[in-house]
Formats: sequence, C-alpha cells, structure tokens
Amino acid sequence: MKKKLCIIHANCQGGPLTTLLRQHPVFSNTYRIKHIVNYTREIIPDDDLRNCQLFLYQWLSKDWNELSSERLLSRLPSNAQPVCIPNLFFKHYWPLWDSKPGIDYSDRHLNMLIQRGLSAIEIIHIYLKTDIFKLYDIHTSLARSEEHERQKEQRWDIKVTDDILATYRQEALFSTINHPGLGLQIRIAQGVLDLLGYGPLSQTVLRAAHDAFGEFFLPIHPHVTQQLGLTFADNMKDYPVYGTRLTIKEYLLAYITCRQEGISDFISFLILYAQKHNRHEAPLT
Repeated sequence: MKKKLCIIHANCQGGPLTTLLRQHPVFSNTYRIKHIVNYTREIIPDDDLRNCQLFLYQWLSKDWNELSSERLLSRLPSNAQPVCIPNLFFKHYWPLWDSKPGIDYSDRHLNMLIQRGLSAIEIIHIYLKTDIFKLYDIHTSLARSEEHERQKEQRWDIKVTDDILATYRQEALFSTINHPGLGLQIRIAQGVLDLLGYGPLSQTVLRAAHDAFGEFFLPIHPHVTQQLGLTFADNMKDYPVYGTRLTIKEYLLAYITCRQEGISDFISFLILYAQKHNRHEAPLT
C-alpha cells in the first residue's frame, strides 16, 4: 500500500519529532514524512501540499506571507488533517539571553562586560559573582515570557506549558532556549500519536531514544540556579559542549574570546574550541 504524505513544517524541533514518529510501526507503515524547515523559509513544493494527508505545523503569522500557516492550511486538500504542534521557547534557565544579532546564545550581561574592555579574567569573575537578580528585573522578564508562551499555546493541539512550569526546577527540560530535552521531544511525539488514535511508542523505542540536542547544554548562571531553585543543576560541574565537557568558566572564556575576536559564528568556534580542549590545547582559566 502506498504511504500517505505527512509534512512537518517546523524549526529544528521537527527533527526529533520526525525520528520518533518513524519508529512507531503503525505511523511509519501509514505515512512517509517530509520535514520542511520553516525558519529557513524552505519552500514546500505544490505537489507535496496537494498530496499531503497529515500536516504537522508550528504556527507562523501572516508576516511569513506564502509560508504563513493560514496560507498553507488553505492550500491543503480537504481530507488532510492539520495538527498545530508546539514551538517551544524557554528563558528560565537563561534569563540573560539576548535576541540581538551578533553571536549565538547572546548574553546581554556578558556583552556589557566585554564592551567595557575588561580582561577575560575580570569579566568571568564579575559575571559569576554579580547578583544578576539585583541588576536586572529577571522575575518580570520571565513572567512576560511565560505569558507569551501561554498565548502561543492557545493555537497548539498539544498542551505542555503547565507541565513545563511544574517540573523545570527538578528536571533539565531544555538544553538551550529552543532545544527541548528528550523528555519533551517524546512528550510531543506521544501527543501527535494520541491525537491520531495510535498507541504509544514502545518501551524498546523509548529506552533507545537519543536526545537530538544532547551535544550541547548552555551553562546556567549560578545565581539562576540558586534563585529559581534548580535542584537538577545543583551538582552540575561541567556541561556537554560538542564532544567534550566544559565548566562554566571554560565556556565563558570561549564566549569572550569569540566576541573579542569579532567572530559571529559562535557555534563553529565552540566546536573547534571543544576539539582543542580535548587535546589540551586550549588556554583555560
């Protein structure tokens, strides 16, 4: 029997969803999956839209023009089933994250210290010793972020925000602001399967499941751990960084070096930095 077409129109979070759904026997026997990356503005071929039977999508506003969710939904065949999946974003572990362009994982407090022309040792010392909750109105910022996520969730067919807020202190639910951990990856895949009336993923699949974003965990400021009561982070002495493990001081040195040298591709820089660290070539504080 010819398989039906399932389109996943999503950001990087669509990658682990694709992997998990392909490991469900009923789903994989019924659908072939095409993951179309939304944030790169990848075009969905007309034939794919005409033949799509299951459309898993993250909501995109009218600002996305032809790729907006309203426009794409209007082009699906009448018998296609649309499912709005979460587009997760979580600032609580990294409230100093900055959306301004210039560097990946931008940190506004670090950026300010670097702009002052301080040495790397001075920046790291001040950064880690500063009570950022006195310097910035972090609680208000996080409350606004929560409200924004709840507004987004009104469109989602799979609700996860309450569970995230109830458990984020005890479990490392994200590895960066938009990279959910394995538990949430599984939760969303199970949510899709539930909506379709399929059974859950098998225990064999769950035991073998791999965290698609596990190669990098963005270090957490110690005052965030203390102030928000992140019990899972109490004993985190180092973090996975592209094949090695770095302490927060080592990570900060990499960030500072990258910024001071005017390099914008921090991820590529970190990968090379991690390789040197494994060979004991990187100068560390």
